Amino acid sequence: MSARTLRGFTLIELLITISITAFLLAVSTPLITDWVYSAQTRDARGKLVQAFGTAKALALRNAAGVTAKDPAAGLKVVTDGTDNVVLVCLNSTTMPACSIGGVNLKWSAKYNGAVTTQIKGITNSANTPLLIDLDNRGQPLAGTNFVLSRGGGANNETGILY
Repeated sequence: MSARTLRGFTLIELLITISITAFLLAVSTPLITDWVYSAQTRDARGKLVQAFGTAKALALRNAAGVTAKDPAAGLKVVTDGTDNVVLVCLNSTTMPACSIGGVNLKWSAKYNGAVTTQIKGITNSANTPLLIDLDNRGQPLAGTNFVLSRGGGANNETGILY
């Protein structure tokens, strides 16, 4: 008679494998979450900087023919309920025509609505759009410092648009 050899995992080996997998998952989850939050704030920063550059180019072209310290173009950050939307418009961003679908809208981009946007110390919300107007020389009419945050201070993106 020959002895039959069984192959496979023992219960102890299986429990050790499951324990190691669970430990690695528990350790990596916060790191992955932090990485996702960081990617979202970097994406928002890129879109905000791109919007400012587009608004500056639009202001320098001065299609509306504005003079002195009147706004030639600007950018506006609004919330559409789910996402944050950056709008670049002709003339003043306070005009009703500078809105999603408005006639002065020249460019727009969306970024994650969970990213908190703060420009000149004001945080955006459904009732508070953030505004930056530029004169016909492409210079901002007011400060342009910003903070983008998501998931803690380590993921903050800060800067000055110029």
